[in-house]
Amino acid sequence: MSEESLIDRLSDLTPDDLQIIKAVSYMGAATAEEVALQLDHPAEDLVPQLDELVQRQMLTAEKMTIDDEEFEIYQVTSSTTKSFQRSIP
Repeated sequence: MSEESLIDRLSDLTPDDLQIIKAVSYMGAATAEEVALQLDHPAEDLVPQLDELVQRQMLTAEKMTIDDEEFEIYQVTSSTTKSFQRSIP
């Protein structure tokens, strides 16, 4: 990924996006419901925002099945983590 596209992706983040990325990073891996609880918004459906962050390559999403129930598990991408580490002095 080029440095320019990385800067574009970071500059387009909203405060809500940053809070979601921070929450997922803090937990290591989480479902949409767990992120909503972490952000103290238990009734909010964060799936559309999380999926948008996956499309923007800020998060990854893996499907997991437990007891016949399917879950989407989100994680912060390594490039996103590195980007934030470089941007913090």
